[in-house]
Amino acid sequence: MKIQIDNIYFITNLWVAPAADGAVKVNYTSVNGTAVLSLPAAKVKDIIDNSQGGAAVIDLSKVSGITAAQLPKAALSAMNEAGLDITLKLPAGTITLDEDAAASILEQASGSNLSIELQPVATGSLTPAQQEAVRSGDLVLDINILSGTQKISSFDGTLSVQVAYNGPQPVAVWYLNDKGDLEKVNCTFKDGKVSFDLDHLSLYVVGQDTKEAAQEKPITNVQEPGWENPFSDVLPGAWYYDAVSFIAAKGITSGTTATTFSPDATLTRGQFITLLMRAYDIKPNTNNNDNFSDAGNTYYTEYLATAKQLGLTKGIGDNKYAPEQAVTRQEMFTLLYNALKSLDKLPTGNSGKTLADFTDGANVASWAGEAMGTLVKSGTISGSSAKLTPDATTTRAEMTQVLYNLLAK
Repeated sequence: MKIQIDNIYFITNLWVAPAADGAVKVNYTSVNGTAVLSLPAAKVKDIIDNSQGGAAVIDLSKVSGITAAQLPKAALSAMNEAGLDITLKLPAGTITLDEDAAASILEQASGSNLSIELQPVATGSLTPAQQEAVRSGDLVLDINILSGTQKISSFDGTLSVQVAYNGPQPVAVWYLNDKGDLEKVNCTFKDGKVSFDLDHLSLYVVGQDTKEAAQEKPITNVQEPGWENPFSDVLPGAWYYDAVSFIAAKGITSGTTATTFSPDATLTRGQFITLLMRAYDIKPNTNNNDNFSDAGNTYYTEYLATAKQLGLTKGIGDNKYAPEQAVTRQEMFTLLYNALKSLDKLPTGNSGKTLADFTDGANVASWAGEAMGTLVKSGTISGSSAKLTPDATTTRAEMTQVLYNLLAK
C-alpha cells in the first residue's frame, strides 16, 4: 500500500482472494481514506482463473484508516463478465455485489473507476430530523458508490452488507431518509454480525428493534382461569372479547404492551407463526442452522426454524419467509392447516359448505385451495357476507378468534 507521510508514499501489497484456496497479490495506495487498487489486466486474469467460489474477494478489512476502495472499471467489468460476484471487505464491514448489481452499476458508471464506500457516521453530522430518529447506541452507516463525481444510488440486482454489531437485541436495520423517516429493511443476525440486502444506497441504521422486543414477549408464566383483563382496548361486549380472554389466559400472547392488545393491528407472518405454534405447544428448536434467510434474530427466529424443519411452511421462495409482511387470510389458513395436519388435529366437522358456496371462492389461490376447502367444510371458516376475502390482511383480533374457535372446542 502507499501510505502518505508528508507527501512521501511507500508501496505495500494487498492480497485479493477470489476463492478460499487462492490469492493474488496486487498493489494499492491509500489516499484520503480511500484504497486505490492497481489491477492491470494480467492480475485480473489471475483472479478470474483462480476463482472457484464464484466471487472475487478483495480484503481490506485489516487496513486502518480507510473507508472506501477505488477499483478500475475495466477490471470490475472483466470479473463481472466472467460471472463473478464482487466482495469488498472494509474495516467497517463487507459489501458484496451480485452479478446483476455489478452489471447494472458498471453500465451506469461514466468514469474509468468505481469507488465503494462503507463508513460509520457520527450523529452530529446528521440533519436535526435524522438525529431525532436515531437513538443512542444505534450504528449509522453511509454506503456509497461513485464513479468520479457521479453518485450511483439505484441499481438492479442485490448489494449485500454485513457489519459487526454488539448492541442490544433483537436487531433491526432501517433506511434513513433526509426527512428522518425510518423504513425497515429485512436483516439476519448471526455470530455477532448483521447482514442485509439493498437495491439502493443511502444512510442505514442498525440498532435494537424495541417495538419487536415488546411486541411478543417470551412467555414466562402461563396464566390460569380467573385471568384479570389488563387490556384497555379489549372491552366486554367486543366480538373478540371472549377469544382474547381465552388466548391471553392460556399465555399464548401477552399483548403488544402490558396494557394493550391492539386488536385492530394488522398481523404479520412472523407474529402468526409464533402464536400458532404457541397455541399448539410446538416448542421452538434452538438449532437454527436450517432456517429462512430473513429469519433475523428476534422473538420469531427459532419458531421459523422449527416451522421450516417440520414442514409447516415453505416460505415465499428463495429461502425467504417475509416475517414482517402482513399475513393474508389464505396464508393464515394454509399455515394453520399445515400445523393441524402435522399434529393430526385437523377438525372433522361438516358444515355442508364448500368454496363454491362463497361468491369469491374462485379467488382462492391454488396453493391454498386444499387448506381453505378443508377448513370451510369443518366450519372453522365461516366467511362474512358470503365472502372469504382470501387476499385480505388479517387483524390480531381475527387471528385470536380463529384460534379460540379451535382450542375452546
